Amino acid sequence: MWSRTAALAAAAATIALAATIAACDGALANDDSVSGGAAEPGVSLDLCGVVKGWTAPTDKIDGSLAIDNRSWPVASGTDVTGKELLTVGANVCAKAQLDVNRRIVSCTVAAPPPDPWAAAGY
Repeated sequence: MWSRTAALAAAAATIALAATIAACDGALANDDSVSGGAAEPGVSLDLCGVVKGWTAPTDKIDGSLAIDNRSWPVASGTDVTGKELLTVGANVCAKAQLDVNRRIVSCTVAAPPPDPWAAAGY
């Protein structure tokens, strides 16, 4: 059975994690480029979340990347750094650049920063 202190710590950890994900997810390098919550062409995306889908682009066919409830086409010929981390269900962070057609043309994927609450044993 949880003590009140442990329950409060768990709630604080959940709130902190949700705030971190919200701050990271879909954040744009240029906030003026946000329209209806969707990224405008030519901007950088910094996002974190759970991979919902990944289809690697080929030299001739576009791919796609879905993280949480958002998805983007990935331009054909785009080399995605860290693509081995893009497995459905994985928690990742990505920095991507969009072209004028709102396709990812540059992308680096990494594991998210460690959860300080988990490291502290909560």
